[in-house]
Amino acid sequence: MVIWKTTIIYFSGTATFHKQISIEKESLNPQNRIIMDLGKMYDIATVKGNNQSEIVLWYPPYKIDVKAYVKAGINDLEIAVTNTWPNAVIGDEQITADINDGASGSGNGIPTMSLPDWLINGQPRPSARKTFAMCNYYNKESRLKPTGLVGPVRLLIANTVKL
Repeated sequence: MVIWKTTIIYFSGTATFHKQISIEKESLNPQNRIIMDLGKMYDIATVKGNNQSEIVLWYPPYKIDVKAYVKAGINDLEIAVTNTWPNAVIGDEQITADINDGASGSGNGIPTMSLPDWLINGQPRPSARKTFAMCNYYNKESRLKPTGLVGPVRLLIANTVKL
């Protein structure tokens, strides 16, 4: 069963996905495991079933047995996916730089030589940029990094057999 799928560019941070699903009582028999498979995913996910403790997934395979977190009937599932910063930086590079030392937007890792006056003086940023780094390895031509919940997200009922 595919649960959900979505795509957003130039986003870095955490996106939270919610879904209600119904689980039949027969699926919860002692021989079964209920596996949530996130499919392809970048970078870190926390999975929560029915507001119980979070399960952190930070390396493949992005699969977890959620049987202890679900019940017969309607269940609330939540997946919070956190990705890294590069795509936000690449998105900001589409906006004119508000640092004047030539390092910003170079994409070559040259360090910014001084903090901008607006930052030192606690003034509002003069541009729509959201990111600031003392050393930038990205420019507006940099390729976006694969990020987020690519999926497909599936809930699998697996029967365990003792040998």
